[in-house]
Amino acid sequence: MYRIDGDVFDCFQAAVTVQLLKLKIDPMYIWASLEFGIEKENDIYQIVNYRSKFEERMESLFSVQIKYTTSEKCGEEFLHGIVAGDIVRVDTFHLPYCILFNREHSGHYINIIKEEQDRYYIVDKYFSFEGYVTREEFKSILEAPINSKYFTNCTKLTLAKNSDLVYVPLTIVERSLLQYIDGNFSTHMSKLKLLIKQKEIDLGDVYAALKYTSNNRYHFRIFVEKYFCETTVLHKKIRETEVNWRTLANFILLLNNDKNSVQLIENINQRIDRIINYEFETKKLLKIVLNQKGEESL
Repeated sequence: MYRIDGDVFDCFQAAVTVQLLKLKIDPMYIWASLEFGIEKENDIYQIVNYRSKFEERMESLFSVQIKYTTSEKCGEEFLHGIVAGDIVRVDTFHLPYCILFNREHSGHYINIIKEEQDRYYIVDKYFSFEGYVTREEFKSILEAPINSKYFTNCTKLTLAKNSDLVYVPLTIVERSLLQYIDGNFSTHMSKLKLLIKQKEIDLGDVYAALKYTSNNRYHFRIFVEKYFCETTVLHKKIRETEVNWRTLANFILLLNNDKNSVQLIENINQRIDRIINYEFETKKLLKIVLNQKGEESL
């Protein structure tokens, strides 16, 4: 059973994973990725959003495309167009079962599992909810953020598989290794030290990005443990890297409450240096795995 919850996925990933399983695609192929990057735009350093390459990876690995449908109003045409298999964007502020209900606005994604005449059966793995909502309740959930001008439109996503093309597990490891090389990892990590000092940056967003990075180390480890079960040293090293990324994310969250803490910034910089060492050790072990598998195939 593949683990799907808010501790190892964000809501978008969780919703996509539910649909990947329905398409009989192992989600580990999609999420087993080690990319990490920081770019400078308008003199501000920002962590690259994983979704910038996500759809490209989905299509290249499995010929899966994501189709977006939007509407400025939640009319009957849009509502009746929502069917089982769709992923729908909602606002947590108007989601009755959510802990953020009537407390905090946030874009969120849920799965439509079954459509009936007057209700929908929905699944929200991020908030561990499964159950029915009436058509009227659902319409209200979609309309409210537009009326409050939090969203400018209603949005739904559909995943479509265009072929049965599947890459072998070794290809995933090769691609991750290329991401290390092409991504100029040490340079990006040095930029991270500069990024946290910028007053223009919301450290809450940085925390979320670093948590995601920790999560993709988790997914990569699960992938390697399944398909390369004999490489226990690599498993352990990825686990250590995963924990250090999560610790770094937590440090950033603390810094958000005390941005002038010299000690905390020093701890963060030391943690970044530690992660650089762990990541390069992981890279070496990945190369060994590739060489061994290459020799076995001869």
